[in-house]
Amino acid sequence: MQGTFYVNKSDKRKIQKSITQIDSPSELHLLDNCSMINPTFKIADFAKYMDANYIYVDTLRRYYFINDIEFSQGFSLLHCTVDVLYTWRNAILDQSALITRSQSSFNTYLVDDKLCAENRETVRVKEFPDGFDENVQSFILCCVGNTQ
Repeated sequence: MQGTFYVNKSDKRKIQKSITQIDSPSELHLLDNCSMINPTFKIADFAKYMDANYIYVDTLRRYYFINDIEFSQGFSLLHCTVDVLYTWRNAILDQSALITRSQSSFNTYLVDDKLCAENRETVRVKEFPDGFDENVQSFILCCVGNTQ
């Protein structure tokens, strides 16, 4: 399988990454009995990729963070963790969703038992200084909010 090495300068929690390819793809070997989530790859010459902290593996079609590198007898072992956000970024960004909880905005028609809200009726009676003339059309304006 082929692996393309990158330098990733982005936060792991961001879906869009700023990655720079280091060199052309290299031959990788997957160690036996390892997972696709946290695989270990064996590579013959890792010296030219020493600045790499990110890798794309074409056979697995996944991007991985390089967590640790072990050097042993002329080859290197790359301990990696899948980058779920960047690997499936297109599928994630193509989703539409109804967000029921938000820090900054909310929908009063959705039931949210964690939203701190109160419902209190306040009635204030204010007299009009000049009263109303029965022969003239009058309007009353009601406002919701601060009445001070």
